[in-house]
Order: sequence, then structure tokens, then C-alpha cells
Amino acid sequence: MKHQIIDYHIPAAICDNLYGYEINLVKHWVSIKPGSCFTSTADNTIFVLNPGQLNKNNGPDIKNAALVIDGVFVQGDIECHIKNCGWWEHKHHLNRAYDQVILHVVAQYLNVKNELKCPTIILQKDEFHNSSCLLTPGNLSKNSNLIVYNFAHKKWQYLISQFNSVKQSDILNKLISLAMDIIGKSGNEKLMMGLLAEIPKSRLLELPVPEIVHALDRAAVHQNIQWKTGGYRPAHHPGKRLALAVAVIKWMHKTDDLSNIPMSATIQSFHSELKEYGGAGIRSELLGNVLIPWFAFNAINAKQMNHYQFWLNAWFKIQLPDSYGKYVRLFGNVFKTAELKNFHILQGLKMIDKIFCEPKQCGICPLKETYGNFN
Repeated sequence: MKHQIIDYHIPAAICDNLYGYEINLVKHWVSIKPGSCFTSTADNTIFVLNPGQLNKNNGPDIKNAALVIDGVFVQGDIECHIKNCGWWEHKHHLNRAYDQVILHVVAQYLNVKNELKCPTIILQKDEFHNSSCLLTPGNLSKNSNLIVYNFAHKKWQYLISQFNSVKQSDILNKLISLAMDIIGKSGNEKLMMGLLAEIPKSRLLELPVPEIVHALDRAAVHQNIQWKTGGYRPAHHPGKRLALAVAVIKWMHKTDDLSNIPMSATIQSFHSELKEYGGAGIRSELLGNVLIPWFAFNAINAKQMNHYQFWLNAWFKIQLPDSYGKYVRLFGNVFKTAELKNFHILQGLKMIDKIFCEPKQCGICPLKETYGNFN
């Protein structure tokens, strides 16, 4: 089979514009149906038994794939790039984590001297680019804001329900666990919890944050902790978020002392005391996903409906300094940038994404003016 070879000098910006984001390529491959058949750039026959699962941590994009290559059954990882030269640009050839890659999936095959041991297949632009959202201003429902609001309210109810079966004596541990899911996301949550357990509670409350972080850094080196850093910006490195984790826990321990101050002052206290250790975005995520739902849960149990309404309103008023990049790409053509900085809108869209977008149920998307195929 003859393949189009494209000169290496094509600028990356043009390539990205033509072929879309790499994540679209990865998601498309994961959705490939078992039984699909491809031909590699070296004319290998690739039969898909299992496309594998998306890897959210360091290493190859896709794990646990099962293929038949030229009649031989193989299991392993799959790596995706817009251009095949991405393998060397990202230095995968120097990283032992990529030794188990059995297939390289690309959108654009460039004429390079080096070749991989594993086969390379080309997915053309039209084969994966449609993983972007098909909504347009023309087919968007006139009730889209109300629909997103309703899904946001479902997320609000879910966040509160996380505390339903938690014993009062375990509430603080639950709060810390939920906070670490946000601060140490993508596999670092347990590592952070384990490190923090090294510090006795009395010292955690008495010592200033810098001293505690210094002790945690030493413990991390002593334990040879390997943080999972895939997809992180340097400023968001989990090791750099230890100070925020400590400050959040110290603040949670003093929440009983806040019971006599106005509820609005509680939010102000959180922002002012943690501003030094984390940006407005991560602080708002902690408030929206953990603390405000917890305050609302307490208000329900105390039958203080006016307090519950305050926390509900506060949740719907949370503004992020920046939106989620994924949802700007997915919904930026039908929602304004300012709207996509509203925390509740993003939570509603996340619910819609999980229920309708990830399984590619576009035909029944609730945001479309009428259900059915997109025209």
C-alpha cells in the first residue's frame, strides 16, 4: 500500500490547524471497534482485538491494547502523535516507559530517517477530527442555558450526597481526601495523603506551613517518591502543591472557629488565608467541589434552609479566572468565553460530556434544538 510522505519542514502550527488536537486522535483510537483492520506504513496488517484504555498518568497514551499483527497476537501500549516525528521530539526513544509500545498511531507521516520497531499506522484527518463537538449556533437549543443549569444542579446534588454515609468522626478525613483528589490529581492523591500522614496532627496545626513543607520534602526524598507529572504545567507540579495541601488541612481544622462569623466571611477567610499557596482557580475548585457542598450538607442536617440557600447561591456564583481548555475547544463555538468561566456552567457541561459526549451519543445531545442526527 502506498502512503503519502510529507516533507518534514511543515510548521507545527499549520499541522495542528489541519489535523486537530492530539487528544482527538487518542480518543478516536480508544473508540475503535474490535475487528477493525488497518495497514501500517510498512504494509503490516493490523487487526484490532482490543483498542486499549486511555492512560491518564505518565507514559504511553493507551494501555492494555490487544492486536494481531501479521497473524501474531501481541499485547501492550499504543502511542499517538499528530506527526510520527513526535516520538523523537518527545524523547520517547530515551524513555523505558515506552518499551512496551506495540503500535504508533499518527495523523501525518513524515519522511524521517529513524524508524520504530513497532508498526506505524496513519489515521487520516477525516477519520478522527470529528471527535470535536457538532453543536453550532444554528442547531443549539434555545433553552441551552436552562438545560446546562439543570445538569449543573444534578452535579450540585451529587457533590452534597458524597457526605451522606460519612460518620461525623470521619468527616474531616473525607474532606481532606476530596481536597487531595483536586490538589494531587492524576494519581498523586495517595502519595500526598501518605506524606501528610507522616506529620503528627499536633505538629501539623502548630508549625507554620513552610516548616511542614520542608519536612514533607525531606520525607519525599527519603521515600523516593516519584510524582506522576504527565500533562502538568511546571507550576502545577504536585511537589509544588504540598504547601497548598498543608494550608487547606490547617484551614479545615479551624472551621469550627468560623461558625460564629457571617457565611460570606467564611469564603473570604478561605481565599485570604490560602492566596499565598494557590491561585484563584484551584481555590475556587476546592470551594466548589468540596467545601461549599459540605457547608450545604451541614445546613440541610441542621434544617437551616436559609443557610442552605446561601451556599447554593454561592456555588452558582463561583467564577474561575480561566476556563477548562477542553470545554473551550468543545463548546467555545456556542458558549461565550465569559460563560465558560462560570463554575456551574462548566459543571453542567461536564455532566453532559460524561453522559452524551464521551460515548459519542451526539444524536440525543440535550443541547441540540431537536434530538436526532446533526445536519
